[in-house]
Amino acid sequence: MKVVIGRRILLKLALIAVCAVMALIFGLSNSEQANASASGPSPSFTNAPGESNCTVCHVDFPANSGTGGVKISGVPRIYYPGQQMTVTVTTSQEDGVNYGFQLTAIDDFGRAAGTWTLQDTVQTQIVEGLVGTDLRQYVEHTSAGIVPTTFGLKSWTFIWNAPPQFLGRVTFYAAGNAANGSGGTDGDYIYTTARASVGGSKVSDLDVDLLGDASIVDSSDDETYFDDVRSLSR
Repeated sequence: MKVVIGRRILLKLALIAVCAVMALIFGLSNSEQANASASGPSPSFTNAPGESNCTVCHVDFPANSGTGGVKISGVPRIYYPGQQMTVTVTTSQEDGVNYGFQLTAIDDFGRAAGTWTLQDTVQTQIVEGLVGTDLRQYVEHTSAGIVPTTFGLKSWTFIWNAPPQFLGRVTFYAAGNAANGSGGTDGDYIYTTARASVGGSKVSDLDVDLLGDASIVDSSDDETYFDDVRSLSR
């Protein structure tokens, strides 16, 4: 009888230990999933061609259905080879608790255009991901970069380094997340936007209006157009 009781006790202890280990593993797994978005989304969720957006995980609401939005600032109508420009992404929503974003820049063929320089390596980071056979670069928030800049919004600023050669049109795609701070993916609003800049080169005053002109190569028809630099930079 003593032997039987001893075996039963050992069996119970073994079952308890197994359950405890499974609970620990399950808890860690859930913690990693909940924190994944806070530490930055996976690459390729900007809503650019060939990509989805963050509604893949944040499924409660369709994209752009909330009262907020995401905005890309600092992208001019034209860029020049090798130019550096300061770009700011802002995600907003009045009742948001935490905010996030992801942005990429590609040419009309879906290839990465230019490179990024971070001004704040604590709140922003650069990641890479394949879309088909094209390797794209993304700027996105970190776990330290989700706290609002001010009530109802969060902004992140960094540098885009234009490619050294003409690529025609470059389009910047961004997705923003206005989260409710629950630690999960429920109840969050996702927003998407895009802005384009066309590659050009400064040339002489061709139309004799005392304003410098710019040549612009349109990749859709391989034609070159000219316009005032001042008007194109607005």
